[in-house]
Amino acid sequence: MNLLNKYLSDEELNHIYETYDIEFINKIDEENFWKIINYLKQEKIDFINEIITDALYLFSLDYSDFAAKYEKIKETIPNYSKLIGYDMSLLEKIYE
Repeated sequence: MNLLNKYLSDEELNHIYETYDIEFINKIDEENFWKIINYLKQEKIDFINEIITDALYLFSLDYSDFAAKYEKIKETIPNYSKLIGYDMSLLEKIYE
């Protein structure tokens, strides 16, 4: 996927292709992908590459749904943005 090639290193890309089905990867909407990336940057998240490689499925969510769920979780879990840096499994709450 050209989109991921622009953003990730070869090692990260290899991990993605070993983990996810190529059809799934190709279905990720580029505009939506960049909206989520920019949202994460606004949240001051500096481990975006790790989120992409370990939780690419999040980018299959519509940006509006992703942002709404993220905001709701932030209301219930103080320091959520910081905590997911220590425990990436917290990202699964967005996909639920």
